[in-house]
Amino acid sequence: MAHPHSDRGSVLLYVTDGVRRYAKSCPARCFLVLVAFCRFGGHVQAQSAGVAVDRMVPAPGVGGFIQVEGGLVPEARRLDFTASLSAISRPLVLRNAYTGEVVAVPVKDRVTLDLGAELSLIGNRLSVGIGWPIALYQDGDRLRLTGVGPQAAPSFAGSTGDALSTADIGDIRLRGKVQLTRAALPVRAALAMELTVPGGGQDSFVASASPTFLTRLIVSGRWRRLSGGLNLGARFGQAEPIYLDSLTHHGEWGVALAVDLIRRRVRASAIGEAVGLVRVSGPAPSYPIEARGALRLALGHTEIDAGAGAGLPDLPLTPAWRAFVLVRVRVVPGGG
Repeated sequence: MAHPHSDRGSVLLYVTDGVRRYAKSCPARCFLVLVAFCRFGGHVQAQSAGVAVDRMVPAPGVGGFIQVEGGLVPEARRLDFTASLSAISRPLVLRNAYTGEVVAVPVKDRVTLDLGAELSLIGNRLSVGIGWPIALYQDGDRLRLTGVGPQAAPSFAGSTGDALSTADIGDIRLRGKVQLTRAALPVRAALAMELTVPGGGQDSFVASASPTFLTRLIVSGRWRRLSGGLNLGARFGQAEPIYLDSLTHHGEWGVALAVDLIRRRVRASAIGEAVGLVRVSGPAPSYPIEARGALRLALGHTEIDAGAGAGLPDLPLTPAWRAFVLVRVRVVPGGG
């Protein structure tokens, strides 16, 4: 809860209160609190809402998993369209680092429409794509309750502050994918590179405050009714402070497994995947993980996924729950 003093005074009261609570039981913990204050005290005055808190990006193209990509680049001039509708709850919760109490919930709920397209330029070798997420609705505290930074509001009843925008546009994704192995092999590998550009929602936790660059290694394979995928990547971008934490360069990973249930004219499969971040910057390393499951129905050149997911550790950038519907449509040259 925000304190009606200056920004520095708010942090000082927060630290001294922590010192008072823990000094008797653990003097070393008191020392760590003071170190954290000295290390991060200069950052809390410049809070940022320029962090895209929803990390789900649908895998482009027919034949992938949910977010985890497959290693195949399709035949030349094939065009894949992707559209997803996702609802999430509490993807970003700020907690007191020493008591675990909730300080603010910048984003409580959000409904997002994500549109994408992928075009294969060189058959089984090179494809390019674009993606565009749109937050149709969201609500939350933004940064008004943190008590730090220029966005903080006084704590008296009826106080105002910069509110979270109800709808906004996320990061525009521009990407390329190069297949590294032959398409005929049972195990395929590819390399994807992605550039994101802020689309306008960098003041409401919808888009990043600055461009980011991602490079990702993609491996996938199939054996009878089973298929699996592994994605390993690194994202580079400007550091964005949030409360007493910050988000900057980090690793991204994903692993998926699917099993074919029905292989007839209408095909059905069950998909499970886990995706996560590896954050080694900030006050302490963190490893947010989200697990998802979906049922896929496919007919001709169209796939429909319906599923749900949840964050495993209670960490920022992992939603309490997620529900989604994902549609992919493939356009083949010559209508084949």
